[in-house]
Amino acid sequence: MPGCFRVACLVIVTSFISGCADFATPVAVLAPKPEHEGKEPTQIGVACAHKIFWVISFGDSHIREAKKKGGVVDIVTVEVVNKVFLVDSFPLNFYKRQCTEVAGFS
Repeated sequence: MPGCFRVACLVIVTSFISGCADFATPVAVLAPKPEHEGKEPTQIGVACAHKIFWVISFGDSHIREAKKKGGVVDIVTVEVVNKVFLVDSFPLNFYKRQCTEVAGFS
């Protein structure tokens, strides 16, 4: 019985510790190049990270990853989109996804 208690305590502590780490929101301050002024972006890249039960995290929502996936060289816009299933709080959060979308030119 003491072994089961230790495992249960370890699971609970691990859940709380991993729940403290959340997605980092990418921040970018960009000035479009003069040759791209007034033009619509031709390339779009999307990179997503996922979190299940605040315990399991996978994926990469970094601007660099979105840029690589979309073949974007010159970034014009960056947008972060979050999707939460159920409520965005520890005991009720089932699934969370954060996607970074970059648009620009190749």
